[in-house]
Amino acid sequence: MQAEDPFEILATLQRLPPVRKYIIALSGGLDSVALIHSLSQLQDQLPQSLLAVHIHHGLMADADLWTRQCESFCQKFKIPLEIVKVTVDRHGKSLEAAARQARYAALQKYVQADTALLTAHHQDDQAETILLHLIKGAGSAGLAGMPVSKPFGRGWHFRPLLSVSRKILREYVLQQKLSFIEDPSNLDTQHERNYLRHKIIPELKTRWPEAVSGMARSAQHQSDNLRLSKDLAEQDLKQIAEPDGALFIPRLKTLTEQRQKNCLRYWLRYLGGEDINPTANQLDSLMEELIDSSWDAEPELLLGKKIIHRYRDRLYQLPRQESFINEKEYEWLLNQPFKIPALGIYLEPWSLLAQHQNLSEKDKLVVRFRRGGEKIYSPEKKQHRQLKKLLQEWGVPPWRRSQIPLLYLGEELLIVWGYVSINQTNS
Repeated sequence: MQAEDPFEILATLQRLPPVRKYIIALSGGLDSVALIHSLSQLQDQLPQSLLAVHIHHGLMADADLWTRQCESFCQKFKIPLEIVKVTVDRHGKSLEAAARQARYAALQKYVQADTALLTAHHQDDQAETILLHLIKGAGSAGLAGMPVSKPFGRGWHFRPLLSVSRKILREYVLQQKLSFIEDPSNLDTQHERNYLRHKIIPELKTRWPEAVSGMARSAQHQSDNLRLSKDLAEQDLKQIAEPDGALFIPRLKTLTEQRQKNCLRYWLRYLGGEDINPTANQLDSLMEELIDSSWDAEPELLLGKKIIHRYRDRLYQLPRQESFINEKEYEWLLNQPFKIPALGIYLEPWSLLAQHQNLSEKDKLVVRFRRGGEKIYSPEKKQHRQLKKLLQEWGVPPWRRSQIPLLYLGEELLIVWGYVSINQTNS
């Protein structure tokens, strides 16, 4: 006989991306105990293996007791358990935020490409999240609350209990006579979330009993709107984005202001290699200082760990980094590729040899980077031309100019990799 599934976890998980293993975040509190117990009863119906992970923050006097409680539980229900001790480094953050960061950093190490982290966030947690975001003036992304699934580490983060209330979870734990830990810090109403949990939401539910489930439905509506906005941004970016990821500003400005902002938000959040969620004020600054600036102004704006540059008619996002200065010289024997992994440089010799009949696999080139004052011979002009002027003519953004490999044969600059060579100028 199949075990009961009171939270419909199987149906929820079957709608999510397929994985081979579930990592269950087990604090020992009521919510995570309800989640892991229900999963333990469904193991015969789950093709995925289970692993519980308990994070020992070392912040509470009873932290060791919590660990023993988790060990006892997992031993009883035959679920493997890993105990991970972390150091919580505040560095200007609240203790709650620092502990959360340390916890997820530790959990992420267990999440591989075929793995999903399961956490016991529930409907009441969702309501608290939505209210916090609403109070702080969030847009659709914030009011959509926590998603049921999202990429995490190399795999996924699933929240299969988001449609289940705290009341139902408590009833389940008491009915099953399960032991759980009451974290005393959850009673401290100095924390924003605890204040909502103990002061505000009970009052709302007294007046509107369906307030929490209603907020969950609103979050789903916002999530649907967010998906539509994302789809629209993807369509717009097909017309606006350049092959190198830059945005072509004249085409961007053919859109309405709302679609421009939607496009920029998506470009920053999903296409820059780092999740940047700009505020309304930051988007306004981006529009005013970069999009609406003059063609030759070359302004820039700092956003998180990125620098947003405008160069001529294009908008670029780049990681913050020190100015690139490389005064080294490298020898390249043309019978093999040339690589500088730390700089992301990989040059193949075969196309080079095909273009330059006077070169062979036995030749050796010198690879340098810009130092200033370089010149390359132009057969068209029948004279040497300054590389600086050529880079400007080619529209190469200033921050990229020092990163272009320059190939010398002897002391003669032969090739500006990716742009021009003496032979190419002849053609």
